[in-house]
Amino acid sequence: MRAVLTFPDYKITSNSEYQKRKKRILLNAALKLSELVNWVFRVYVYVPDESSHNHVIGELGSANQRLDQAIIDQIHMLHVVSDLARRTDEVERAVNSFVQRQFPTASRLNPRYYPS
Repeated sequence: MRAVLTFPDYKITSNSEYQKRKKRILLNAALKLSELVNWVFRVYVYVPDESSHNHVIGELGSANQRLDQAIIDQIHMLHVVSDLARRTDEVERAVNSFVQRQFPTASRLNPRYYPS
């Protein structure tokens, strides 16, 4: 993403150093004199094409994976056994610890084992 401020009244019509310097001097003088200067603020966002993605995109890319049933059972057990399930940070810590013990090869990027 790039934010750009342009000054249409000081547009450069050719790529010459002379014209760049001349317009820069005029713009600086106008700003120093506190004159009203016409400006345009633009934000440019780069969005890569589909071939740049290294994951599933489109309709299948938004499909959510269901949380593993063992993790759901663990959360229910936490809720029944203690008051830990009332604090989201404690539930997250307990679930992460459980997943690391029960599913040591599970990727932290996999929402089936590490819900967000």
